[in-house]
Amino acid sequence: MVSRSALRSSAPVLGASPSSVGSPGSSAVPIRVLLEEARGVAGVVAEHHAAVTGTPEFAGHEGLSAADPEIHPGLGTELLALCAVVEAGGGRRGLPPLPKLAMKSAASLLVQVVRAFRHFAKITEEGPAVGRLVTALDAHARKHPRPRSAEALVAALASVDSLLRDHFATVGRRPGISEASREEAAALHATLTRALAERAEQQKFHASTPSNAMVARARIEALLGVVRKAALVTFGVARPDLYRKVTSQYQRDARRACRTRAKSEPPPRKSSVVGAVVGRRKRGAS
Repeated sequence: MVSRSALRSSAPVLGASPSSVGSPGSSAVPIRVLLEEARGVAGVVAEHHAAVTGTPEFAGHEGLSAADPEIHPGLGTELLALCAVVEAGGGRRGLPPLPKLAMKSAASLLVQVVRAFRHFAKITEEGPAVGRLVTALDAHARKHPRPRSAEALVAALASVDSLLRDHFATVGRRPGISEASREEAAALHATLTRALAERAEQQKFHASTPSNAMVARARIEALLGVVRKAALVTFGVARPDLYRKVTSQYQRDARRACRTRAKSEPPPRKSSVVGAVVGRRKRGAS
């Protein structure tokens, strides 16, 4: 079993930079294909890391280790262990769930308070205080039209708290507008803010600390690069069959498909030069 500390210490050996380790989109090869290729390479390393004497059927070679001393029998074993780590997943803890009930209560409270303010402004004789309230309500509606996400609800709750604080004296105690409404808004704001902070902290941890599976995948890709580079030197001429075994059939197929599409596409049409002026020939000119 490959430990997390072993994975981390091994990744930089072959030049895997910290920024590239654990990048889920770092390879164009699907993970299932990558693991299949890694197991195939592990088998070739186990059989051909050292020199092999030629036979009437196959040419001999000096071994992969002759091209790169880092290639040894244990490298194939390491590849297999890394594949197992990737398949098992990283055991990463997911993001804390958002409090759905609090979000639902917040959305309901926002509608209730704004509706109550609107109703008061509609039935009350116009005046400076009511005018300021209507202006504040319009600004709130423009900035928070339909809050649905936790972030949007937090911002809208803060806006409603401001409305309750600044205009409670004008409106007075009415259905949907009370000190209890303000207390509930503050409590929901605190609950959602705390939940978002916990998720942000977990996301920050994820970004700075790749999972076991992500580190293992980066290590696999680095090892495959080393083996394939050595295979080109060792097998490129003498044993092209082995070279094909350690290189990616998936990538060869993708390149072939790309070339086929390029050949099948019609050539670009020649367009006339815009604005070109054709001079008229004078009469009698030869």
